[in-house]
Amino acid sequence: MNSLEFCNAVIQVAHPLVRRQLVDYVHNGFLVPVMGPALHKSSVDEMIASTTYLDLFLRSITETSLLKTFLRFILMHRHDNDTILDTLLTRISSNSRVSTM
Repeated sequence: MNSLEFCNAVIQVAHPLVRRQLVDYVHNGFLVPVMGPALHKSSVDEMIASTTYLDLFLRSITETSLLKTFLRFILMHRHDNDTILDTLLTRISSNSRVSTM
């Protein structure tokens, strides 16, 4: 969480080139390789943890370009042929503990 808050703060004041590179790094270095697989774990505890972290990240981001990157990841990224959005919607519509968090 501290790293994301730091990136958010740097992006707010950075040169546009640095901003663009940092946003790309968050997408390609964190969202795709870390959050993508984490959001598709099969155990309930792992699903709850990854979904909760994603929710926390989205609530704490204030920089527009970083928020756009997270939204692009949710709407466009595919992991094992399923979009992140489809995975999240499936969880919401289920009767599991994940849907009540």
